[in-house]
Amino acid sequence: MGTLVLTIFSLLLGVSAKKPNVIFYMPDDLSFYFKERPASSETPFELDPALMPNFYRIREEGTVFLDANVAGPKCAPSRFNVLTGRYCSKSIYARSQGATTNPANSTEERFAVTVPQCKIAGTDEMHNVQSVLSKEGYSTIHSGKWHLAPSDVADWHTSYASAEAAVRNTGFTDVGSVYIENMGSSVTNFTHNLEWMTATAMTNIDNALDNDKPFFLYFAPTAPHSPRVSTAINEFSGLDSPNGTLPEDPNIIAGMPQRSSIISRINAASVPTSERNSALGAVWCDDALGALLDHVESKGETNNTIVIVTMDHGMGAKDSLYDQGVRVALMVRGPTITANSTVDTPVSNIDILPTILEAVGIQNAPDFEVDGVSWWSTVDNTTEYDSAQILADRDCLISEIDTDRMIKCTNNMKYLNHWESTDIEDSLLSEYPSANITHQLYDLSSDPVEKTNEAEDSTYFSSFVSLSSQLTHHDVVTGVQACEACGDSARYVEHITDYVGYSKRTITTSGCPNHYSYCTGKKNAAGCAAKGNEGSQSQALDQDRLVYIPGEPVIATSPTDIECNMGAVAVSLNGVSIYGGAVDTSCDLVDVTDSTSEWTSFDFCSGHSQAAGDYHYHFLSTCLLTDALARTVSIDGHSPQLGWAYDGFPIYGPNGVGGIEMTHPANGTSCAPESTHCLDSCSGKKQEIPGLDKFKYRYYFTGPSSDLTSLPVSPLPDPDDYPFSIKCYAGCTFQDLVDGVCVAAESGVADGYQATAMPGYTEKFTGFSDTRLCGTGILPTKYCLEISYGMVHH
Repeated sequence: MGTLVLTIFSLLLGVSAKKPNVIFYMPDDLSFYFKERPASSETPFELDPALMPNFYRIREEGTVFLDANVAGPKCAPSRFNVLTGRYCSKSIYARSQGATTNPANSTEERFAVTVPQCKIAGTDEMHNVQSVLSKEGYSTIHSGKWHLAPSDVADWHTSYASAEAAVRNTGFTDVGSVYIENMGSSVTNFTHNLEWMTATAMTNIDNALDNDKPFFLYFAPTAPHSPRVSTAINEFSGLDSPNGTLPEDPNIIAGMPQRSSIISRINAASVPTSERNSALGAVWCDDALGALLDHVESKGETNNTIVIVTMDHGMGAKDSLYDQGVRVALMVRGPTITANSTVDTPVSNIDILPTILEAVGIQNAPDFEVDGVSWWSTVDNTTEYDSAQILADRDCLISEIDTDRMIKCTNNMKYLNHWESTDIEDSLLSEYPSANITHQLYDLSSDPVEKTNEAEDSTYFSSFVSLSSQLTHHDVVTGVQACEACGDSARYVEHITDYVGYSKRTITTSGCPNHYSYCTGKKNAAGCAAKGNEGSQSQALDQDRLVYIPGEPVIATSPTDIECNMGAVAVSLNGVSIYGGAVDTSCDLVDVTDSTSEWTSFDFCSGHSQAAGDYHYHFLSTCLLTDALARTVSIDGHSPQLGWAYDGFPIYGPNGVGGIEMTHPANGTSCAPESTHCLDSCSGKKQEIPGLDKFKYRYYFTGPSSDLTSLPVSPLPDPDDYPFSIKCYAGCTFQDLVDGVCVAAESGVADGYQATAMPGYTEKFTGFSDTRLCGTGILPTKYCLEISYGMVHH
C-alpha cells in the first residue's frame, strides 16, 4: 500500500511540479543508539527502540546510511558543515581569526576548527543552504540551537532580539525559539524547552503553507547536551525560555507527551544511571520529532516532505577524529525514497547542502564553493540528475578538529595527522594508545577500534604515502594563501543587514590588492629586494577579513583619536586595509622627510605588507584611484570614493568639489577653516554635497598621485599632507554603537539616505608602466583625461 501511495504521488509531483518541503532534524549530543554504530572496544548501551518510535519510523519508512560521517566532530563545526557544505577551515570567520602554527614545524599552518572559530559571518551569511532556498521561494525556518554566531554579534549577554537577528541575517526567513549558544553556568532562568521549539516550528510551517510556500525547517534540539535533561524536566516548565517567561504553555500547540511521562518511560525501561541523561534527552527528542511528523501529516504534506534525521557528531570520542567521534546516524524519508533500504556508500555532513538542493530540484550549482557531493541519486527513485557516479568516484572523506586532520578511504585505510598544539585527554589516550602521536595510520578492516598504529609498518608504506599526500593537498587548499602578485586574488563583497535596530555594513575581503604588489625596500626579506628594486614575489597573504561598519553612520559628540592605532582603521573598495600614521607600537609616524622611514618599502601603488602579510596603504593609492576614475562618473570634478572608514563614513580621493584639492589648515597650509576645501583634524569634512552621496561627513586622502612606475613610490606627499589617510574617527564604529560606548550627536546621513552595498574594485588593474612586472603601460582613457584637466596631480 505504501509503495502504491508513493508511486501515485510521484506521478502527481511530476504534473504539478510542487516543490517539496524539507525537515532537517539534528539533536545535540545524541548518542549513537542504532545498529550501524561504529565498532567499540566496550559493549555499547542499547536503548530500547520502543522508546524512540519516531526515529525508527523514519528508518522503516526511508533509507539508512551505514557509513555517515561529519567533517567536524563537535557542535559548532558540524553545524557549519551542514549549512554551508564546506569545511570549517574554509570559513570566513575562522580564517579572519588567523592561522595556528605547528609547534613542531614553524613552516606549517592550519586554521583551527573549534567552537569559537566555526561561525557563520561575512559572505558565509549568504553562502548557505537557507539563503539559496530563500531565493527559490522557500520559507526557511530555524528552531532550536544555533551556536554559529560570533560572540561579538550575539551571546547570552546580549538581548534575545539580537539572537534572532543573528540567525535571520544568515538567510532564515522565519526565526523562533533561538538558543544562541550552549547554556553554561550563567544561564539560570531557563533550560531545554523542546515544546517551545516544536510549537514555534509548527506555527512557522503553518504560515508558510497558508502562503502557498514550501518550507525548509532546520530543527536543532538542545537536548541531550548539558545542562542535565532531568533538571529541565523536573524543575522547569514550558513557560521558561531564552525569550523570558512565555505568555502560554507552548505544548498547547506542540501537543507533545507530558514531560513527566518521559521519566516514567525511562524508569520502566530500567535505564542505568550512567545512561539516564542521554536516554531522557533521546526520548524527549523523539517526542518532538513525532509531534512534527504528525503535524505535517495533519496538513496533508507528508507525501510532499523530505525528512532528514542525523546527529551532530559521535559521542564515544567527541571532539576527536576517531570513528567514535566522526561517525553518525543518518536517515532520510521522502515520497520517492524506498522504505527499509540502506546505503553503504560513505557520506559526510558537508554533503547535506548539495543533497537538499538537488532534492528540491535546483539544478544549477550555487554561486559559491561547496566541498560536499549530493547523495540524492542514491536514495531517490525518480531523480533526473545523476550524482550517484560522482559520489561513487569519491574515494576518501576528510574530517577536521582543532589543528588535527584525518582522511578515511573506501579501502578502509585511515590516516590521522595530530599536531602537538591539540591537547589529548587521558580518557582518549586510554582508548586510543597512539592519540598523541603525529602520524597515525589505521587499517579499519582488521582494526575497526583503531588500536594499532601502522604508520611505521613498511607493509603499509604505500597507503601512508598516498593518504598523507592527499591530506597535504587538503592543507594547501585550506591553508594560508599567498596573494597573487599581479592582482588576481582580490575579493570584496558587501552586504547590508539589520542588527538590533542598527544598520550593519558587512565587508568580506581577501585583503589582497587587485594590482601589483611585488615586494621592494626590504633587502633581507625572502622574495623581496633592496630599496628602489623590484622583488621576485609579493609578501601579501590572503587575510580573509571581516569588517563590520555602520550602514547608517552617526557623527559622534567628540572624535576618537586613532593616530597611534596599529593596524587597519579603514578599508578600501578593493579590500586593501588602510592604516593611519603609526608604523610601530611606539607611535612612530610615517616621516616623508626621513630616507629610512617606512615609505621606502612602499611600491608604486603606495602599498606594502606587514609581518602577518596584511598588504595596506598609508598614502593615497594611485592604482586604486586610477581604477576608480575609470569606473565612476565624476561629479563636478570631485574624486571618487575609495573606501570606508570603520565609523561608516566614506573615504574619497584628494579632490573636493570643482576638482580642487582638499587641504589641512592645521598643518600650516593656506586655507580658511570655513572653506569647502579645508579638512578638519581627522582629515575629513562635514558638509552635504548633493549629487555625490547622502552623507553629511566624508574623509579624504591627501597627497599627490604617484607616477605608477617608481620604487619606492614617487612623488611623496608633503609633510603638510599628513595624516595622508585619517587621524581620528568623527563617528562611531559599529561595535562602539552597539555597546553604547560612543554617543551620537546627530545623524551622519541626509534625508532620503538608504544604505546600499558597494560593488568594490576586484578586476585586475594593470594600467601602469610596462617596465614593471604585471604592467601593460596602457592607462584608461578617462584617467588620461583627468590628468590633462589637472584633477589628479598637484
